[in-house]
Amino acid sequence: MINTHLQVLKRFDEEIEQGTLWPRPHCRICGEGYVSWEKPVTARNEKSMNDMNHPGWEPEWITGTMHVIGHCDYSECKQTVIGVGRFRVDYATSDLGSDYQGIAYSEFYKVEYFNPPLPLLPLPESVPQDIRDAIDRAAPIIFVDPSSAATVLRAAIELFLTDWGIPAYDPKNRRINLHKRIELWKAATENHQVGEQLLAVKWIGNSGSHEGERLSVRAVVDGLEFIEAAFNELLVAPELKERVRAVNEAKGRIYAK
Repeated sequence: MINTHLQVLKRFDEEIEQGTLWPRPHCRICGEGYVSWEKPVTARNEKSMNDMNHPGWEPEWITGTMHVIGHCDYSECKQTVIGVGRFRVDYATSDLGSDYQGIAYSEFYKVEYFNPPLPLLPLPESVPQDIRDAIDRAAPIIFVDPSSAATVLRAAIELFLTDWGIPAYDPKNRRINLHKRIELWKAATENHQVGEQLLAVKWIGNSGSHEGERLSVRAVVDGLEFIEAAFNELLVAPELKERVRAVNEAKGRIYAK
């Protein structure tokens, strides 16, 4: 199944059961194709192998590592993508068909790292490159260390405010905290909706860096969604509004050849 960038990230935050369709992320390298996956390859860990000698052994005790290889389907690219992670065996939740007899078991895969990383957001073209790079630094670590990825997004908001001319230091050369900088941006732009979205990214980043608890990938995806909404409001909506105005004023004649 082909999904949007954020839908793919959400799906890979969950286990994928043997025999079900894998998400097909956009190719990071060419931006044209989508990644199709081969069958995952598994290897039991030492404890799982030793457990087989236990008289009470059950298939659910099987655990280990896995890797999966994907390929971009665009003929001029064919980039290889590798995912690595862990797997386990448990009762099947998918339908194996009416002909199957006995207790049904499946392998369940959880990918924890991709190389090259999966793309995060299709940012508007007008987003400055330094901000693009700052956000993209979350890509390699979003699954293996979501808390650090959230902190990276928080730092991207700091850079965004700097690009908008919001000072990082007061007249006495003291650092202005991010919350205060966002409030200054809201006051300068009178755009409280986007300001609240930026604050939400800040709070998620704070949770990742200050509270010592491992965040979920879903928390980072929420932060990405808030960034996407903010950039669309600031950079896409005004341009779209202007195009709508031009078409209405010309009564559509701008399309005449």
